[in-house]
Amino acid sequence: MDTHALKQDILATALDLFESNGVSRETLARAAEKAGHASTLARILFPDGIPQALSLLHAQLDTQMETALKEAWQADWRTPQIVTSAIRARLTLMQEKSAGHRAIGAYILHPARFSLLQKHCFQTVNRIWYMAGDTATDYNYYTKRGLLAYVYESTLLYWLKNPTQDLEATFQFMERRFSQVAKIPKAKAKAAHVWQQLISRLPFSASAP
Repeated sequence: MDTHALKQDILATALDLFESNGVSRETLARAAEKAGHASTLARILFPDGIPQALSLLHAQLDTQMETALKEAWQADWRTPQIVTSAIRARLTLMQEKSAGHRAIGAYILHPARFSLLQKHCFQTVNRIWYMAGDTATDYNYYTKRGLLAYVYESTLLYWLKNPTQDLEATFQFMERRFSQVAKIPKAKAKAAHVWQQLISRLPFSASAP
């Protein structure tokens, strides 16, 4: 088993343990052991600990989202359908491992981890816009990502706070948020400015996935 496969093996097991054991290095070590490896392997594969592990999980989920979107793709879809379908696909994937992803959500929403949250959010909305065919490099680049970040993060928070509701309620909430931002022109400029400032502070380049 190569390094990538080992990481995936440990993370898949850890996702099932996060709710009951907490999101921590210790849980990664326990996951490695439960997956049939030495517990010390987790520290070797994830030297930066939980942030590194969660970033890899997040990237994997984005890739799965893209795959699901391609499988569901309709020839007559326009940009709004592509964007909303991408978020639907991602939330559906998260719902399949709801307990683990909710534990991650509670962990990452801590104020001390704000930069990690914004990094993950940017990567997801950026990927969605590129899937939708966006090639903007001007002010619209930030406007589109800022508005989508608002809708995506609001929807994610709604999902996290309502564990007993089915996904349809979350999707309806998302649609209301999209309708809201479409009616407020001033929100576009504000979102673009805030998002541009956030991106400038992140420790990675804003480029295509």
